[in-house]
Amino acid sequence: MKKTLKNTMAVLVLLSAIAAAPAWAAEGRTPIWEPVNILTPGKYIVTRDIVIPVGIVINIASNNVDIDLNGFRLETAGVNPVIGGGGENITIRNGVVFGGGAGISLAPVQNVTIEDIKSTKAAGAGIELFDATGFALRRNQIVDCTTIGIAVGAPPLTETSGILEDNQVIRCQEGINIDNASSTILKLNRVEETNGSFGIRIGNSFGVLLDRNTVQDALAQGIWVEGSFACKLHNNLVLRSGGPGIELVGTVDSLLLDNVVSQSGLDGVVIAGERNHIERNVMNFNGAGGAGWGLLIVAPDNVYRGNTARGNAGPPPAACGGAPATSDVCDSFGASSSLGDNFMPFLL
Repeated sequence: MKKTLKNTMAVLVLLSAIAAAPAWAAEGRTPIWEPVNILTPGKYIVTRDIVIPVGIVINIASNNVDIDLNGFRLETAGVNPVIGGGGENITIRNGVVFGGGAGISLAPVQNVTIEDIKSTKAAGAGIELFDATGFALRRNQIVDCTTIGIAVGAPPLTETSGILEDNQVIRCQEGINIDNASSTILKLNRVEETNGSFGIRIGNSFGVLLDRNTVQDALAQGIWVEGSFACKLHNNLVLRSGGPGIELVGTVDSLLLDNVVSQSGLDGVVIAGERNHIERNVMNFNGAGGAGWGLLIVAPDNVYRGNTARGNAGPPPAACGGAPATSDVCDSFGASSSLGDNFMPFLL
């Protein structure tokens, strides 16, 4: 009788444990509890913190891989990334990557989604995607990386496209860098305290929208767009950049609308490209480093109207290349169109 009761209790305990355990197998998710090289497609879930002295914690060597970090922490040191590899249709989400030569480094990669990841103290980039086509980076936080927070790029003869939404980059050398992109959106991202260079850079791209991003205390440019065309910068806030707040270099056919740039070390907005439209921007109290206009135009055939530029430190008007200037606005070519009042509200 005692033996039967004992066996019954053991069975009940076992059944209780089984009922309480996560149903990973039933969900088709493979548990990860140690460093792994993923060679087959499927869904994977991390089941504990994984900390190793060197090497890659998770290497992706297959297409169609979905990894849920399940809130756990992956950590390594040395030159290898915490998560590395590449492939098509890759998803990584919901956890912490610490250290490594990079937090997450994937190349080549196609159709990749990275969401809700916190990357801290990477010896290189927080998240980097090389030879990337198609990406979605959402709600990630990059803190204290040694080089760049988020980098996405494609080879010169190809293009990448995707979305960066609601990411934070804090105290990295550079903030967010996108190269060779088309039809790409950066919105609601926040970059703070870059200690080496720019906050957000877009290079050699077209059809890029920057909307409602915030850049604060970048060492150089707040937002820097170079060699690009048909871009739109709308409703962004740039505060206390060491260099120009917003700078367009070799960038044409683009629109700057409703941006606020204040207390930049140099000029508030610099336009070094043609056929751009600059409207309803607020560019006040720039030139904190000693001299800087609110709006500096150094290329012909642009249009600027309805902007507010006040309290900027601007160099003497003669430094504007002989064109009419104030301490707030310098159109150095004198070959752009200024329609309406660029200091006060205007009627359309």
